[in-house]
Amino acid sequence: MSISIAIVKEACYQDLWVGTPDEAPEALAVHTHLRLGPLALLSNWKADFLIVNSNYESKSNAFRTSQVKRATPAFCQQLERREGTPGEHSQTTRIPLEYARDPKTVNWSKYNVVICLNIAIPYKIRIAHPGVTWICMPGEGTLPCSVDGWHYLISHNCPNGPLPQGKIIDMPYTLLDPFFIESKFGKHEKRSGIYLEVNSCHPTKRHNWRENIPGLDALIERTVQNVVYHPNTTQGHIDSLVKSKYFVKLGGRGTRGNSLIEAISAGLVCFLSPTDCFGGVPMPPYCYYESELELAEKINQLENSNSLRLEVVRHQRERLQEVLDLSYRQLVYASKHSPPLVKPNSSLHSNLIRRARNLLAKVMYKAGTRPNVFHCSAPFFES
Repeated sequence: MSISIAIVKEACYQDLWVGTPDEAPEALAVHTHLRLGPLALLSNWKADFLIVNSNYESKSNAFRTSQVKRATPAFCQQLERREGTPGEHSQTTRIPLEYARDPKTVNWSKYNVVICLNIAIPYKIRIAHPGVTWICMPGEGTLPCSVDGWHYLISHNCPNGPLPQGKIIDMPYTLLDPFFIESKFGKHEKRSGIYLEVNSCHPTKRHNWRENIPGLDALIERTVQNVVYHPNTTQGHIDSLVKSKYFVKLGGRGTRGNSLIEAISAGLVCFLSPTDCFGGVPMPPYCYYESELELAEKINQLENSNSLRLEVVRHQRERLQEVLDLSYRQLVYASKHSPPLVKPNSSLHSNLIRRARNLLAKVMYKAGTRPNVFHCSAPFFES
């Protein structure tokens, strides 16, 4: 079953693409504030991408500041105009407000599913379109509001089955076709070297990353590989992906795995320790290493066997394709099992039951966001 999808962000949203709905996904990729994001929605599932005027209702303001404390209305107004410090950190020179439209002018009823980054669409508009499945994708992978006012929330984790978990849809924030980066940006040059995952080094030490990543010197000595690090620009990041052979997470904090998905899509062999990824990105067993010696030995093995390297790349891509397939199945299921957000003539008793179920869904979301970590703001209700 195919479904019609829209992904929507408000002009002040601090990430993702700045452009028009008719632009190609590869064009939007290089006009992002920060990350590549769920481009497979556009490239594979033909979703519409829309930027709408920022929602400055009190609930939306509280949503943003519970994720990013500095995201006050004043900060966001600078961001949507690319003014001051907020605008300087963007990877695109485009001004989001110039691409925004009034959400009241959009025919939302033509979509089966609308995915909103944060509270991009006001509650009154959502309940006015009862045939739409309204899904919230929190920008920072946390849940700063209740599920009330939404049919489903997106967890940022990779799915392991075709059905949502309660009101939670598992779909990673960065979702790419397994061949997207290589096919759109590959320069057909001979690949070489190691590209280090950016979180291998603490943000405060990245200016001198070569001296602040334990084990790096030994890895270079054992493999005789050239090593590059994140150049701090989107285009430079993409260029490094398509030129390198290996993508290595070498220490540092655990991540949800968005960068692994990018590397797989670019055709690199990924290496990480078993504790490096908590977002459930399904990697082939060969990609894990227990020691820096084992890591070096595997890289040297692949250097001596290009057929083995290509086999690992193929297995990685097959698993990423499974992530896409299961994510889409969850969205399809959600579109078929979404009653109106507000039932006509609903009673106080039914509203209390609904809110109790929403609170239970929120607890489930918190437990699944990161193993053994509970980080979530107090709930508020929109309805």
